[in-house]
Amino acid sequence: MEKNEKIDLSTLPYTKWLEQAVAGIIGMPVDSICILTKYKDGSVQTGYYKCDVSDQLLFAGYLNQDAMIETLKINGLVKREEGEEEDEIDG
Repeated sequence: MEKNEKIDLSTLPYTKWLEQAVAGIIGMPVDSICILTKYKDGSVQTGYYKCDVSDQLLFAGYLNQDAMIETLKINGLVKREEGEEEDEIDG
């Protein structure tokens, strides 16, 4: 895909998720934003809005914590709340 190629965003499989994620922060006192993208070839792209190193470390810690908690739930070591499923926003 060419960089300047126009894309119909409504046809992308992650459009609804992205809309929900943005809707969740609208009206909130946002200080910084981090977006991580993993491509099919395994490469990763990071995008930061007003993030300094401490923000990057904070985001990394939360990602690590989320992964650990999800691993514990998958392995039955932590029970999900009744009716709890993976967050739609988490994909």
